[in-house]
Amino acid sequence: MRYQFSCKNVKDKKQYWEDFKKQLKPGDEISFKKIERFGFGLLDLQDKLTFCKENNISLYDESYGLTLNSERELAMFYFTLSLKNEDHREKQLRGIKDALRLKEEGKGAYGRPIAELPKDFEEKIITLKREHRPLEAYRKATGMKKSTFYKYAKIILSKYQDDDEDDD
Repeated sequence: MRYQFSCKNVKDKKQYWEDFKKQLKPGDEISFKKIERFGFGLLDLQDKLTFCKENNISLYDESYGLTLNSERELAMFYFTLSLKNEDHREKQLRGIKDALRLKEEGKGAYGRPIAELPKDFEEKIITLKREHRPLEAYRKATGMKKSTFYKYAKIILSKYQDDDEDDD
């Protein structure tokens, strides 16, 4: 049986799909005006195509007058995504190579900038550790990001612990 999928004036499209699925049986067909009106974004389209494949439901695209095989459409979906990811990776590599070339030429600054630590940073970290007080309040006071703060605090604390072990 063919069912028309149209949620043009529907507020909750997810709920519409959940209700729509309940009437479908294996071997049915879903008809829609355009594929863009059937799937709302990549994840939504993937979910719908997977459901149709698992339930042997075909699709009918009214704009082209074509009956679509949901399994084939899902395979095409994954193939298209892989091509897009491949293209993205190539662009990333090209950008990295260009950045490294410019770095070798001495043009520009690349990578994460070096954090500016407060003058009393090392002293304060050691004092807080000796007093068994948490470092988080001091981190917030410095305005540093957690990962940056604890990266430098860890270096200081490991050096401090090494010095303590040498004193024993």
